[in-house]
Amino acid sequence: MHTVMRKIFKTLSVAIFALLLLAGCKKDDAGKVTLQAFGPCPILRGTPLTILGNNLDNVTAVVFPGHGEVTQIDVVSKSEIRVVVPQSATEGPITIRFEDGEIISKASLSFTEPYSIASVSPATARAGNEITISGDYLWKITSVVFSGTDAVIDSVDFVEKTRTTIKVNLPREAVSGRFYITDGYGNQLYSDSAINVIQPVITGFSPTTVKAGGNITVTGTNMDLIKSITFAGGVVVEDTSFVSRTLEEIVITVPARAQSGVITGTAYSLITTSASGELTMLMPTISSVTPTVDLTHGTEITVTGTNLDLVSSVSFPNVVDGVNPTAQTATEVKVAFPEVARSGRVLLNMVNGDTVGFNVSTLKPAVTGYTPNPVQAGTVVTIAGTNLDLVASLKFGGNKAGKITATTATELTVEVPIDATTGEVVFTMTNGETAVAPELTIELPVFCFAPTLPEGEINAGEMVIFDVLNGDKLTGVEVKGAAAQYILTGAKLYVLVPNNANGNTAFKFISSNGEVTYMLNVIGKSGPVETVVWTGPVDMTWNDGGRAMVSWSAFEDVPAGSILKITFTQHEAWGQVQINNGAWTQINFAELGGSTGTITTDFLGDKTITFQEFVLTQEVLTNLETNNDVANDRCLILQGNDWTIVQISIITTGGGGGGGDDPEGPEGLDPVQDPEYVYFDFNDETKNSWWGQVNVNTHVGDLWQGVENDPAFSVDGTPYAHVNNGEGLFFRNSANNMKLDGVTLTDWVVKFDVRVLSGSGAIRLELQSGGTQYMAIVNLENKNDSWYTATVPFSDFVDNWGIGTNPLPDLNIDEFGAADGGAGNTMELLIDNVRFEHK
Repeated sequence: MHTVMRKIFKTLSVAIFALLLLAGCKKDDAGKVTLQAFGPCPILRGTPLTILGNNLDNVTAVVFPGHGEVTQIDVVSKSEIRVVVPQSATEGPITIRFEDGEIISKASLSFTEPYSIASVSPATARAGNEITISGDYLWKITSVVFSGTDAVIDSVDFVEKTRTTIKVNLPREAVSGRFYITDGYGNQLYSDSAINVIQPVITGFSPTTVKAGGNITVTGTNMDLIKSITFAGGVVVEDTSFVSRTLEEIVITVPARAQSGVITGTAYSLITTSASGELTMLMPTISSVTPTVDLTHGTEITVTGTNLDLVSSVSFPNVVDGVNPTAQTATEVKVAFPEVARSGRVLLNMVNGDTVGFNVSTLKPAVTGYTPNPVQAGTVVTIAGTNLDLVASLKFGGNKAGKITATTATELTVEVPIDATTGEVVFTMTNGETAVAPELTIELPVFCFAPTLPEGEINAGEMVIFDVLNGDKLTGVEVKGAAAQYILTGAKLYVLVPNNANGNTAFKFISSNGEVTYMLNVIGKSGPVETVVWTGPVDMTWNDGGRAMVSWSAFEDVPAGSILKITFTQHEAWGQVQINNGAWTQINFAELGGSTGTITTDFLGDKTITFQEFVLTQEVLTNLETNNDVANDRCLILQGNDWTIVQISIITTGGGGGGGDDPEGPEGLDPVQDPEYVYFDFNDETKNSWWGQVNVNTHVGDLWQGVENDPAFSVDGTPYAHVNNGEGLFFRNSANNMKLDGVTLTDWVVKFDVRVLSGSGAIRLELQSGGTQYMAIVNLENKNDSWYTATVPFSDFVDNWGIGTNPLPDLNIDEFGAADGGAGNTMELLIDNVRFEHK
């Protein structure tokens, strides 16, 4: 008979023994033996009894009732000894003996009954069979625990319990192995022998080839013990979804996500079983596809074959998400060709991840001729052909982008860049594909042009030198839309950059037989810049010959808040200067009291004063623009008597021009360092979006949809995107027109110029690498109604719509764009010059 028991003891403490303290104990003198407590109680015979007290190292024997003295004592310390309780001991007080006497405990020793396991039957069983455990004192047992996970039977579920017998039903979770019984104190007693638990075994299945949604029958033994069936691909079907089952078989419906491979059954005991052989999932087969060539947006493709009802979606090249069929049966699938899809492999997707596919090619533009050919660089060429409405942009020889000004299916009108060369014309379609057209012969222009642009810095207020050809045809130069001073010496053209130039600036060469414009980055002057717009002197009169007049071109790029400075000489007599707009109405400047537009001797009160400054508020600028006398080219007129006007100038801050810097903002307006690294400027097809609300392919008047070019708002005199409340703030480009030479993740940043007119919110910039979108959420501010430059480090671009944890890994960028920041976006804003720049 097996009688050894194992007790899990907790650490003894004063609290454990508190109930056993001897009555009448009090503090003893040093060296005196005392008995304070003993335990545990009750205790199992044959296990150590711990006794606590003082000077217990002097104890020579412990007397147990029913047995007598035990002299084998384990002295732990002066305050603790241990002795093994004899098997013949009975309940009652214990006695400790020492040389000078003995102490009898006030508390009595009690025992845990020695329950035991004598046998278990049967030795082999399956779940649900009755198991009989024989032994003694089994009525103390509170649970039986079999090998396995959660294979526990509590006493309330025992079939029978007596002093000598426990009967239980073997749980489904049990596996082969020894079991143990427990009492209410946490003691565990293991069986000597193991129980062999019968488990289910899968021997086969049929059919071996099946279509998703069909039934298969899995056969074997003890199949009622199967909890779930797992198909290849990790698809699990629980017992609650079985069609039916018996001891010998399970009928189950094959899920749509199941893959070909091994079928595995999992028992309630978590034991697994698999049959040899693999299940084969039926796939769709393709017998025909029409059409497969010359596809365009919306073309309906018809696929015939078998098992096509298994198709869940269709994947096209260059389309991120799968496309749902427009019609579908077991023998036919119809699907519309997406707008941005490209030539390549089309895949029919199944829910389980399997695919079948076919190849397609898109309709391509074709050229039948060029008019004229040869064509002069810097002029316009007409391209005739077919399907030309599919062209989003094009490049001439020398990899130079042309500007498409008119498009039909059979004709393109394109401006040929001044630096284009003879060669093939490469079309980029709206879906990003390219097509090569025959060679176009391009001749050098006959008007004045610069075959190469100046290198190095270009600074406001300094000369910039152009190497030009056909200089004899040059009749004028404009910078920022205004006439500029220049000197032509042979093949060298010297142009004076205006003081108020800053950032991306237009330089126009005007010839007798044509003109050309170049965009160059100008470094604006820091601090206030004074630009002279009229030079005298002239003695004031009330008629022609004695008036000072300034044209609107001097004011059209001037930001509100700039200063109008009038420099003069006062005469001995009383005098006055009347300041009028182009409609001959006085401008009531606040500096003159707000009700007059006349400077008088009385107002100045000092004959030595030589100038007067006026703030050009937005109201004043609007007054000048609204009342501009276009016919006589004047919007500001000064007249009067006994006064000499020496000079009229405009003072701006930080180079002014095009909205100017924002000196009070933390960042201000940064000039574009290198226009080649600008990848959105909304000026033409090459650096505009080819899809989205800000769309290069849709005209509104002379401008693209969502694009404006109001001189009062433009940052650099060129078009910009205008969006309101997040509407229209969506542009994207997959065309290969982004310069990344030398750009690094650590030393470069993304910048863009922005002007928030009202509201608040954020925008999301996107850079896509390897098919994953990485976005940066950029919060914007209304900075005194001025343009400023937002700077975004590459580290701000992360996955999951800009809130993820994975940063942009590299600069293998295949798509870029922008979108509104979400429902909280209430901004009306302008945006321009999205670019890469070195820190």
